[in-house]
Amino acid sequence: MLSNTLCERFPTSCKELYQCNPALPSGYYNIWTPQGVERVYCVINTANCGNITGGWMRAAYINMTDAANSCPVGLTYYTQNSTRICSSNVFSGGCTSVNFPTFGVPFTKVCGRALGYQYGHTDAFNTGNSSIDSHYVEGLSVTHGTPRNHIWTFAAGGSQDYDPIAFNCPCASPYPGPAAPPFVGEDYFCESGNGGLFEFKWHLDDPLWDSQGCAANSTCCDHSGPWFTTTLNREVSDDIEVRWCTSDLEEESGVEQLEIYIN
Repeated sequence: MLSNTLCERFPTSCKELYQCNPALPSGYYNIWTPQGVERVYCVINTANCGNITGGWMRAAYINMTDAANSCPVGLTYYTQNSTRICSSNVFSGGCTSVNFPTFGVPFTKVCGRALGYQYGHTDAFNTGNSSIDSHYVEGLSVTHGTPRNHIWTFAAGGSQDYDPIAFNCPCASPYPGPAAPPFVGEDYFCESGNGGLFEFKWHLDDPLWDSQGCAANSTCCDHSGPWFTTTLNREVSDDIEVRWCTSDLEEESGVEQLEIYIN
């Protein structure tokens, strides 16, 4: 039973709700935002987001393991061997963008994870582009604001341990691929779901960005994942933009699950 305190009845964020009563269960709550009263999902306590354990508001959520859920508008839906995937609708170089609202709630921390799959010979950061507004990665680009500010990147490399003509993750061994652009820095995961030669198919046996099945010494595949937590350089109240990017035909990376939280 909720106590009848003003901060519990009229919270302005999940963070404030947590500060009011850290014993509350995670779930949907009404919060008072700059855009009005919104019903949002609050994670009251979590071990997934570094040393910030409570008060996270869910900004983005895709769960295609639930048959009742569908891909966000703008993405292409695939099903392969009962695996349901949301991917880009661009097949010759570019990105498909989905904006996830934060309702004007201010935040400095972002936490999240993605679980996806690779189709064909994805090229990680070898796209010939270095601008944050371009398809600089084959994978997912997570940003906020206008102009875009980088939060996190999920890159899909060509192969775990093979490369004539493949372009692998920067940390792949013995055939590392190009480094991430400077604006990405170390704020990325890179993994390949393919352990050998190119095959034009969805590689379902080894999911991307789960920090499992990483090749030896592949630090950007594990990288303390599968959850990331990052701190922005200032407080913002921007929506979260996720772009599904590809640089060529017959190269895709799709998502089965995606979660992004703000605090």
